[in-house]
Amino acid sequence: MSSTKALLRFAKLTENAFPPMKGSDYAAGYDLRSAYDYVIPARGR
Repeated sequence: MSSTKALLRFAKLTENAFPPMKGSDYAAGYDLRSAYDYVIPARGR
């Protein structure tokens, strides 16, 4: 099986921003994390 590395470009819009990270070497995508604590209520309530 061949292995290719993907280049992911991103911009930190605040000092508190976290870079996208892979949860494991075999993860299919990147995990995103909020720089701030927010609660988004279900169904906008």
